[in-house]
Amino acid sequence: MSSMYKTKTTKNRLHLLVFFTIYFFLFTSPTETYAQSLLQNFKKIKIEIEGMKISEITSIVEDKEGYIWMGTSLGLLKYNGYEFIRYKNNSLDSTSLHNNNVKALHLDSEGDLWVGTKAGLSRYNPACDCFIRYPSTPNNDKNTPPTGFIADITEDSNKNVWFASKKGKLFSYNRKNDQFTRFLQPSNDSTSLSSDIFHVLLADQEKNIWIGTGFGNEGTGLIRFNPTSGEVKRFIHDSSDENSLLDNRISALYEDQKGQLFIGTYKCGLHIYNKEKETFQRLEFDAQNPNKLHAPYSEEQIPGLGLNRVDPSVDWIHQDENGGYWIATYGKGINYF
Repeated sequence: MSSMYKTKTTKNRLHLLVFFTIYFFLFTSPTETYAQSLLQNFKKIKIEIEGMKISEITSIVEDKEGYIWMGTSLGLLKYNGYEFIRYKNNSLDSTSLHNNNVKALHLDSEGDLWVGTKAGLSRYNPACDCFIRYPSTPNNDKNTPPTGFIADITEDSNKNVWFASKKGKLFSYNRKNDQFTRFLQPSNDSTSLSSDIFHVLLADQEKNIWIGTGFGNEGTGLIRFNPTSGEVKRFIHDSSDENSLLDNRISALYEDQKGQLFIGTYKCGLHIYNKEKETFQRLEFDAQNPNKLHAPYSEEQIPGLGLNRVDPSVDWIHQDENGGYWIATYGKGINYF
């Protein structure tokens, strides 16, 4: 690896954190000493392209070349550390982006960039600097590609890429045969999830697929699916059980370096899943231990999506190379522990 590439990649990783501050508005940290040094590394960058200001970033990834890709409601942006290139839909070009409203991005283990939009799925083709679209089809064949609103994308340990559409559809892509397979299709049994609203997706180290549901006031909890056995289990909030989820609207999923599964919810919820007991430890604020990992809480009303959110949602969870946790919220900024 050349020193020039290393420098470029390091700069872009710094910008990766910078862009999260744009999306999540504010940085706060209960770990004051380290937080002060972190704050010195943050710089606000105005994103303006083709005369349009972009303030909301829905998804972000860094590719193997060090470029930063950002999903927005105005298309897909590519950033080299100095300037932006915008990719957008062109109704006369079948190799253009499927739709301008980008909701999910995933860079798979082979270096392919998948782009989930509000109206379908695209895959970036660097050879032509264009996109392969996966169009809607009228039938219900199990090998039909994902269609409609693509909510999230993940990849399992076998290099299968998984896609969740908002309207309760789950698909996987097998690179060897270049084929999609749909799982949990509508039926009369309990494994049909067609009435759920899918929001976030995670493939864990034990080959389970976790699906977080919910949006706005609707949510049907957390779903665990084992593709090998076909087993499906749903976890929901129980007001009488302190070891259940705080909310049925799942807003974030993350597996850390130790294999611990973290779950974020709209209602100020941060949890760790207990694999042995199949219960959830709620990580709530403790005034006696303010530096302990927890979900931020706010008594103020936070406007959003036409609602008044009293509790900030946990929207993103990440563990860095030093073992620290970044908890990004709606309304209470990014918190570092």
